Amino acid sequence: MSGEAAIIIAMQNRIMNRFMDHNAVSPEQAKTIEDLGLKKNLLFNKLLRRGVLVQTPDERYYIIPEKAAQYKRRRRIIILIVMAVVLAAFGLIVWLA
Repeated sequence: MSGEAAIIIAMQNRIMNRFMDHNAVSPEQAKTIEDLGLKKNLLFNKLLRRGVLVQTPDERYYIIPEKAAQYKRRRRIIILIVMAVVLAAFGLIVWLA
């Protein structure tokens, strides 16, 4: 995994953890971005598009823990697949050499 990918994952985890730490897990417990100490950026918006984060009509946000866990699992699977492909390609190169 590249350094950039690791940084992106760490930043996404930071965003998701901030919601969990503030118990913003339902519409009733939703928080503003300012309450959470976050900024609306590309990674935040990606989590919104994926349905991990939800925006309320009054500009507050909350996390759906089940969706967050599913997103993390899918991300791990993708990383494992990419690593397997890279290792297979490397093995093929070594075998052909």
